[in-house]
Amino acid sequence: MAGSGDRYMWMNRAVAVAVSVALGACSPSGPGEGWTTYQDPSGLFSVDAPSGWQVSSDSQTGRIDVAGAGEKVELLPLFTRATLSPDAAASTLETIAVSLQPKGEWQSATIESDSTARMIGTVGDQDAIAILTYATSTAGTAGTVYLALAPHGRLAQDAASLSKIMASAQITGKTAAAAATPEPLAYVTWHDPAETAFSVEVPKGWSVAGGMIRPAFTLSQWAVQVTNPDSTVSVLMSDEFPVTIAPNGLYTQGMQVRDTSDARYVHPVQPYAAGANFVTGVFGPSKLPGFKVGQTQPRPDIAGLFQPIPGVRYDAGVVAFTFTGASGATLHGGALCITEFVNVGSLAFWDVRQLTLWAGTDDTFGEAADLAEHMSATFAVDPNWLRQAQQTELAQSRIIAQSGREISQIISSGFMGKQAVQDEISRRRENAILGTVDVSAPDGEKFKVDNSATHYWLSNRTIIGTDTSVPPCQNCEELLKLP
Repeated sequence: MAGSGDRYMWMNRAVAVAVSVALGACSPSGPGEGWTTYQDPSGLFSVDAPSGWQVSSDSQTGRIDVAGAGEKVELLPLFTRATLSPDAAASTLETIAVSLQPKGEWQSATIESDSTARMIGTVGDQDAIAILTYATSTAGTAGTVYLALAPHGRLAQDAASLSKIMASAQITGKTAAAAATPEPLAYVTWHDPAETAFSVEVPKGWSVAGGMIRPAFTLSQWAVQVTNPDSTVSVLMSDEFPVTIAPNGLYTQGMQVRDTSDARYVHPVQPYAAGANFVTGVFGPSKLPGFKVGQTQPRPDIAGLFQPIPGVRYDAGVVAFTFTGASGATLHGGALCITEFVNVGSLAFWDVRQLTLWAGTDDTFGEAADLAEHMSATFAVDPNWLRQAQQTELAQSRIIAQSGREISQIISSGFMGKQAVQDEISRRRENAILGTVDVSAPDGEKFKVDNSATHYWLSNRTIIGTDTSVPPCQNCEELLKLP
């Protein structure tokens, strides 16, 4: 079975095969004699090139140029939130090729596959070929435009070298160290502006909203929401949800019942949504567009923080999910929800004791989880406010303060595994950018290959891609495509 180095080489060779086919060349091998690997000083990319060729880049657009005496390769990574059809990809290639070489005379782009478009042309006394390889997902379309130039009549002769350059390019966007070590946040203490009932540490310069709310004479609720300047990170901590009546012989689901002690307040009548079920069945579908549940897990340990009271039940759970943000991008979220169910004679009431929710993009989800962890750990009830609080508020506030550290720990090391989520996001982003897919052998060994085939097979350390489910050889083992 191939080792990790073999798998990495296979990924490069898979990209090379796709490019070579478009150029009409044989599949190139890895860097050899007379070639060097250029490492960008900022760690943004690396590329193999023949000795003596010049490598340059534009940090603003991400464009990379590799130029020899008469030949040249240009590479331009791209991403669009639109999901490109093959026709749209061909049109996109035409637009980009003209922008890269505005003096060129280009033929119309052709669709080579559902992940590749190609066009040929001339630029002065040079022949030119442009190729777009891409992959689509719910987040949009990621890909790379490759443009090769060579003197008239030399394109086919130089195809092997040109395709080797294209296939060797590794675009990281950030160095591994920079990606793993974001700038530390500076925190300030934010105080409830309504009653100074509580405080919490929040990032300096971020938007903060919320405070203590009194929707009825006998009801106090609280909320705080923090959002970064570009709206890619958000954290909500709140119990600002209605006290709901569970359906019974008197009240049916969907009714609105006025409170007997304060006619301003209305109780909705809905079935009890316990713990994580409140997020998956009530809050998510009604508040988060495109809401999709990933994982859920009950947390009786958190519910157990509340002192048992006859007729009162507590439930808690955590949820991992995705939803569509205001910009149309897919956001990743996590939530911990604690609910309370109270039997009072013939009536049963329920409410949300605390919802902690954090959300971010592929790049900022980890930062959102870190912030939720920090806010949970630093949430504090003001002692002066406590001395004046009613007994019910006093008990509730002590629970909120007590559970903060436990909630912080759950966010840090809970079932959804913040690092595991980030690793999965990184894996899928890498596949989208490189046009690759991860596959697994029956024994669990994993490989990264190009995504141009429907089925993949392993035979004698060689991976074969086909578009049918029929094994291409007698000793072929089918590889499982990972999502």
